[in-house]
Amino acid sequence: MDGVSFTNLFVSATGTACTWTASADVLWLTNHFPASGTGTAPVVFSVLPNAGPSRTGEVTAAGIVHTVIQSGCEFSLNTNLTTVAVDGVSFTNLFVSATGTACTWTASANVPWLTNLFTASGTGSTPVAFSILPNAGETRTGVVMAADIEHLVIQIGCELTMSPTNSSFTATGGLGGFSVNPNGTACVWTITAPADWITIDSPTNGAGLTVVSYSVQTNTTTLPRTATITVAGVSHVVEQAAAELPPFVQWQLDNFKCTNCPEAATTADPDGDGQDNWAEFLAGFAPTNSASFFQITGLNAEGPDLRVNWLAGGGRTNVVQSTEKLTTNFTDISSLYIIPPGVPVLTNHLHLGGATNHPSHFYRIRLVP
Repeated sequence: MDGVSFTNLFVSATGTACTWTASADVLWLTNHFPASGTGTAPVVFSVLPNAGPSRTGEVTAAGIVHTVIQSGCEFSLNTNLTTVAVDGVSFTNLFVSATGTACTWTASANVPWLTNLFTASGTGSTPVAFSILPNAGETRTGVVMAADIEHLVIQIGCELTMSPTNSSFTATGGLGGFSVNPNGTACVWTITAPADWITIDSPTNGAGLTVVSYSVQTNTTTLPRTATITVAGVSHVVEQAAAELPPFVQWQLDNFKCTNCPEAATTADPDGDGQDNWAEFLAGFAPTNSASFFQITGLNAEGPDLRVNWLAGGGRTNVVQSTEKLTTNFTDISSLYIIPPGVPVLTNHLHLGGATNHPSHFYRIRLVP
């Protein structure tokens, strides 16, 4: 395809008086010399460089056709695919290989984010440099055409992760935060407006790596609540517990499923055990079980000592008290009895010397707040 300066074709004649002529049928077979001759002699001609496809020409010497086939230009690229990250690259090289120095070609890109194309045209084998701009969106593809060969460019789109993806708060609220981790500095993000009980304390839009901070207000309702903070389509879930009810109100709901119904009233005694709801609540007993109420179940002498037995409510703390006369104050005679949460349990305390040397003893159980 690059041609040759001179090539020799030799005419052989049977005698020196034999005459002949030489000519070419195409312009790219040139400088043929001589155009005529006698006897046996060489015919010299040139083949010009070929910048196009394969071609065929003829040199006719002494009436004999000599066919010349010149190969055409062929091109190849060092690679047909480039994959780059979100932030792009300043320059990347694509190499065009041509079968001859006379082979011409052009290069172009089909999208504006493939830019700084150099060179847009050339001859022979040479590199083509181009830039890939940062990508702030989804994965995208473009094509650089060089020497009529497609070179595909795939640029990864923005992806974002966050840590943590959820947070939990008590009813009192507080401060929270999470990190936003995009896969490139070109990735932009916006925080969507969350529920009105969450305030975003950091900027609500930006690009690249950042930390989002927010405040959660106090939950004054009796229901838990959930909200979602969304950044570039990725969610951070915020959960907040309900406000704690007053203990007696919660006790009413647990036992009656209501607070204003007659059976849940403070002075009501729905199980008829002689203790109203307020007394049952304080002592840790069920208000719907007549066999379950705060009571001393027995006093048993054990030699000089006296054992006091009582039914203690679950989740409460009791102290045994005693006095010799009802006209005097009761005094504590035991340490704390801490009753585990749950159903009432039979409990006892041994009062040392309680069965001797005293005309009488009176006992009661004190509830410790």
